[in-house]
Amino acid sequence: MVIDPQTTELVITGANGFVGRAVLLRARSHFPELPIKALIRQEPRQYLPGITYLKGELPQAIPQELFQRENVILLHFASLLKAPSYQSFHRTNVEGTARLLEAGGERIKKIIYGSSMSVYGQGPFHRISEATLPDPETDLARSRWGAEQEILRFARKDGRSAVLLRPRFILGAGDKETLPAFLRLHRKGLRIGDGEQRFSFIEIDDYAKLICQLAEFHSGSAEALNVAYDESLSFNQMVHALGAFEHRSTVPAGFLIALAGWIPPLRNLRTKLQLTGLSQELSVAKLRESYPELTNSRATDKFMAIVRENKRLHET
Repeated sequence: MVIDPQTTELVITGANGFVGRAVLLRARSHFPELPIKALIRQEPRQYLPGITYLKGELPQAIPQELFQRENVILLHFASLLKAPSYQSFHRTNVEGTARLLEAGGERIKKIIYGSSMSVYGQGPFHRISEATLPDPETDLARSRWGAEQEILRFARKDGRSAVLLRPRFILGAGDKETLPAFLRLHRKGLRIGDGEQRFSFIEIDDYAKLICQLAEFHSGSAEALNVAYDESLSFNQMVHALGAFEHRSTVPAGFLIALAGWIPPLRNLRTKLQLTGLSQELSVAKLRESYPELTNSRATDKFMAIVRENKRLHET
């Protein structure tokens, strides 16, 4: 696929979200000559110049104007993250993805999909690679795996390029999930496990930059790609960087996870405990082959910069 500004357009779904907005900002500067369309469910906080915004929702409200040019690069980050049942997740994440691909049809030449390490299961994982067979355990993870399958079928049918991105934690300014969760846990003076469990992550702007770089190339293949820095951080390193106080008590991770699994109302808590109490470490050997500068970034320095920026935003 040749990126010709006369025939090519970039379509970004989920453009109001934490990841989608970062990708939109990066794409605007990375592809200054390309028309960019942003699919959104609600009005954005700020309309960016040079972007065509289209309101819609998966699966039932996909605008006809979304796919118009001969060559479309689809950056797909629209996803339902919280729902009462698997049926709800499936409708948006799996059926919605299938309908999106159907709407674009042969115009779509490349797809980059924001999936997750969660398709491998809940852990513990120590340097898990893309060769590991997925075994999703939660409803959200199963729907992401289902969306991956829709994309693989679509891409392989006609030799399109597709990259299924599988990060663990994506951190940065505006993160409302991961860092706040670690802070809440630590403010209670509670440490789950021995604190040596390790986590892979990537900073949001580095993630967006990688996505735009991947969008430039047409490999004709469809594959999964773990995304993280090569260096992982331990639980203790992360909470120390957050400037939190000493733990008042330590609870074995296995005991808490098992207890939460036995009590139906606590099963959502069990998932959160698994994410913080069990190692979530990715192997990024495949990513390193093409992007060594990214994987070699010092994760400790990146994490400290993220913490400082979030504290600054909170104070202002």
